[in-house]
Amino acid sequence: MQHIGKALRGFIKNSGLEKVLDQQSLIDSWEDVVGEKISKNAKAKSIEYGVLKVQTVSPTWRQELHLQKKRDYKQIK
Repeated sequence: MQHIGKALRGFIKNSGLEKVLDQQSLIDSWEDVVGEKISKNAKAKSIEYGVLKVQTVSPTWRQELHLQKKRDYKQIK
């Protein structure tokens, strides 16, 4: 007899749900990743075609995240 955890992991992998669950885990971890200040002003909503969609409370916060994205991308390169 197979352990239920192993059976569920196998089902998730074979059904193609693994990627969906990984993406949901990322969305659920938003506050831990970006911190309290940003998470109060911007919420991770979905992932579409590999792009994280974020909803901000104002255009100012949208601009702030956009500027940080450019800065952080340059640091990674």
